[in-house]
Order: sequence, then C-alpha cells, then structure tokens
Amino acid sequence: MSGQNSFYLKSDSIMITKSNTLVEACYDLSVAEHDLMTLAINKMHKQPTGTNKVTISAKEFATANKVTDNYAYKTLKDTAKTLAERKLKFPLYVDNNIQGNDKSQKLCVLKPNHKNFTILKVEYHWLQGISYQDQEGYILLHFSDPLAFLIEHTNQAYTKYDYIKTVNFKGFSSKRMYE
Repeated sequence: MSGQNSFYLKSDSIMITKSNTLVEACYDLSVAEHDLMTLAINKMHKQPTGTNKVTISAKEFATANKVTDNYAYKTLKDTAKTLAERKLKFPLYVDNNIQGNDKSQKLCVLKPNHKNFTILKVEYHWLQGISYQDQEGYILLHFSDPLAFLIEHTNQAYTKYDYIKTVNFKGFSSKRMYE
C-alpha cells in the first residue's frame, strides 16, 4: 500500500479525465460515492491498460476532499457497504462496418459517423467487488468489465476538469452539472 498512498497527496490541483459516456450515463450515487468513484476512475485511467482494480486510501480521500482523516475512514467504510449495489446505465454502439463475427470487437463508446450501427443499452453494476482494509485504511475497488472498458477508451471522448473546484459543492446534482 505504501507506494499507492501518494497519488492524490501531491498538489492543490487534481485534474480529472472522465469518459463523456460516463459523464452522461444514468446513475444515482451519493455525494461520497460520486467523489470516491471520480477519484478512483481517474486513478485507474492513469494505470496500465488492462487493469480493473484500484486502491484509494483514506488519506488520499481526505486530502482530495479537504476533510479529516477520521471522516474519510468512516466515509470509505460506509461507501464500501453501498457502492457494490449501485448500477450504471449507458449506451454502447455496435459498428456494423467493422468486419468480423465477434460483436465485442465492434463495440464503440462514440456514435459512429455513419448509419450502419446499432445501439446497445448497457446496465451493469459499477463494481465486481469491493474491499476495505481497516488497519491501513484503504478501499480496493474491482471495477466491472464494462466500466473498465469505458475508462480504457476515455481518450476517444472525454471531459477534463479540476476536481478541487468541485470539493465545496454540497449536492450530487451540482457535481453532475459541473461535469
């Protein structure tokens, strides 16, 4: 855990890069869940491709959100209990101009620039699994495969903003509108 603790502890600016599909997706998270998922998605986006697990420490969460360590520990623990049940709904596009029989090779996060595509309505849990480690104070998030796919393809269309500017927003809706 020691090498992973410093991700959000280095500066007063945390630049978030989030897939536009994810920004526009339908979901209903608490403010704490949204903040945790935003930090985790951004951290995972900066990891090597093919990774679908990310660790967020209470210290990182506290520093990023300008809250006390005790509040961060409690928030991560409470969030671990509820986040695994939350669902994410978004569209994917099946580009029928791509040759081959394997539909998964034809999936796109961006709507193709032609009319030979179908829309795949996707509804998945955000996470395949979640763990909280009390003694060292971190949460391990194991993202669902569709969410990992969205994160891996963030470079196709994304929104970028400074997370610190959203820290004082009190409601989930205000955070979503800012994105």
